[in-house]
Amino acid sequence: RCRIQPWSCQHFDGRADGPGGLRGRFVTALRHERGGGLWVTTNPGGLHLARFDPDGREVGFERWDTQRGLLSDSILSVEADDDGTVWVSSPLGLSHLDPATGRIENHVLQSGLPVSNFNFGASAADRDFIYFGAVQGLVSFPRGTPLRQRSPTPVRIIGAERLSEGAWRPLPPA
Repeated sequence: RCRIQPWSCQHFDGRADGPGGLRGRFVTALRHERGGGLWVTTNPGGLHLARFDPDGREVGFERWDTQRGLLSDSILSVEADDDGTVWVSSPLGLSHLDPATGRIENHVLQSGLPVSNFNFGASAADRDFIYFGAVQGLVSFPRGTPLRQRSPTPVRIIGAERLSEGAWRPLPPA
């Protein structure tokens, strides 16, 4: 962050130690946060929210990564939703974060996401939809899609086999 009058710059090189710094040197996307902050995605390093004082000086970063529930530390893009939540893409799928509560809902192929391998910085939003670009095409969904608590997928065993004398043989029902 640089200023013309008086001349000064801050440089965040991704080597900050501790929980309050920018982690990851490769910045993949930037988005303004409605509270005046800046969302910064890094690969690796996770998702960061840079906060600034009234004079525009950075006062700290809050970071979300796999330890806090994201699918990956390689975050490729970010889009803010109308309710203050953010959506982030990664090589493994989409994560929906409520920064006020820290709650994260992950979306992957197994939970119904049609694609999973997203591209660097490939996201946009308009008045009605949020878009993410993936290797397999474009994913879009309505703005304001709520965080939902998904029920676990039911498991049903329909058969079992065992290896006997070099061949798989069905086990009789119990």
